[in-house]
Amino acid sequence: MPSIAGVSSYTLGTPVAYLSTPGGGTLTFRTGAGSITLPADMMAGIPGAEGKQAAITIGVGDKSSLPGDIRDAIGDRPLIELSITLDGEPANWNNPNAPVTISIPYEPTAEELANP
Repeated sequence: MPSIAGVSSYTLGTPVAYLSTPGGGTLTFRTGAGSITLPADMMAGIPGAEGKQAAITIGVGDKSSLPGDIRDAIGDRPLIELSITLDGEPANWNNPNAPVTISIPYEPTAEELANP
């Protein structure tokens, strides 16, 4: 999805059935805020998810609401916010057998590369 001026978060909506297919490959949602690679079985076995609509959101996080020491530790580095809802309600997703991969547009500084 191309970056859109003034937009800080992007949401991918899909039926849970499309994310409950064992061995179905992956889906990558690329945005200006970052990319999410979802395994086709990420929602498999999640109680109460069957038949619902999933909405997965990635966006720029709000540093202003964080404690000062955490804001200082983050500095100028990007902060992203991720969420998933089922039929519009926040969902707690946990499926260790279906890892989600998150990529963010960040290039480490020379100091970070020298001392990760």
